Amino acid sequence: MSIETRDTLGPLLVSTEELLLILTLLQSGPLPGMSPRLYENLAPEQLSMCLDVAGRSLRSRSIAQIEPDGQFRVQRDILEVVGACAYPEGTQVITIAESPGGNRATFFAYHREERFVLQTSPEPELYRFQAYATRVNTLEAISQICELPKITTNTSEPVVTTQQTVGLARSAVETGKIDDARVVFAASSRGLPQLLEAFVDLL
Repeated sequence: MSIETRDTLGPLLVSTEELLLILTLLQSGPLPGMSPRLYENLAPEQLSMCLDVAGRSLRSRSIAQIEPDGQFRVQRDILEVVGACAYPEGTQVITIAESPGGNRATFFAYHREERFVLQTSPEPELYRFQAYATRVNTLEAISQICELPKITTNTSEPVVTTQQTVGLARSAVETGKIDDARVVFAASSRGLPQLLEAFVDLL
């Protein structure tokens, strides 16, 4: 395998088969949130056929190509973006519930060195990756996805809480007891009230 560089990278949308092929080239296992349909249920011969089809699909979209010597080549920035998810220095998992007990959407935020990437799944078996230049850009994108209120403040005081507090607040939110969740935070957390309110809404 060899790699080359493009100047820019927009959102990357790939199927489970295409993503699994890229991860294979990176010598990585499946990413969090990936459907286990392919890598758990298919025989090796079937999986090989799926990856061949995925390779042709990537080539048709100029994400990959075959070199004159027959080597399969994938764009360098594609490998770097997916590689940041496969071998991250940090990972955040965000789950959004439409209502207590309702449908949930989960997405993942990764960072590796100076690269920040959000992984979402717009529909089953499709995965979207968006790279951001800074951590601030990533947090802004998360706020937009979660529809959090815009917070304006002159202080940089962090919100400090514990895993137990988050668990208690989540349980309260899931049973429809929003006010109880706010009480839990107010009693055990310090930080900006606006951020705590936004966090309750996110839970």
